[in-house]
Amino acid sequence: TDRFGRVYTRLYDDARVLRDESGAALSFWPGNTFMNVTKMTEPVDGSYWGEELSSWVSEDIMSMNTWDGVFYDSVFQDISWFNGGNIDLNGDGKREDANTLDDAWREGIQLLLSETTKKIGADKIIVTNGGDFYAPLTNGRFFENFPEILEGGWSAQMPRYGAILQDHQLKPGASVIHAYANPSLGAK
Repeated sequence: TDRFGRVYTRLYDDARVLRDESGAALSFWPGNTFMNVTKMTEPVDGSYWGEELSSWVSEDIMSMNTWDGVFYDSVFQDISWFNGGNIDLNGDGKREDANTLDDAWREGIQLLLSETTKKIGADKIIVTNGGDFYAPLTNGRFFENFPEILEGGWSAQMPRYGAILQDHQLKPGASVIHAYANPSLGAK
């Protein structure tokens, strides 16, 4: 298989799958298994998800010397909203409380982002979606489905787009606006 086809083979391990209290695998998008980014799981072969994914990005993607950086999808500030909070991070068959879920999730995402910077170098770009919480660890943000009504629409997001390029600790600033034609919003 090609370089990108190996991501599943290298990174997937059943022990890294995000699960509910019954042990069922969780999916945020049809056909995609949601991975447990937290350190509440046992490390697989000595590494947590963020360490392994950042190694794959460094060794399999950035080593091609083709890319300026990486985009990480589904980089949420919190996770307690997902699946009605029915998430078991440590595999004990019990859902964690909202604070534990969110704190562990943030720690895991912060590990992924800091390990990525360490492994690919501060001169490479890291862009995420899912909010501004991780701004100090990224170069910018992917504004998905812009203007996103849930984030205040055009009037709230435009000032944030300009500010975000200056608020991110890593330089250069790099953000992406993804928009689509939605007839229900008057777009053609």
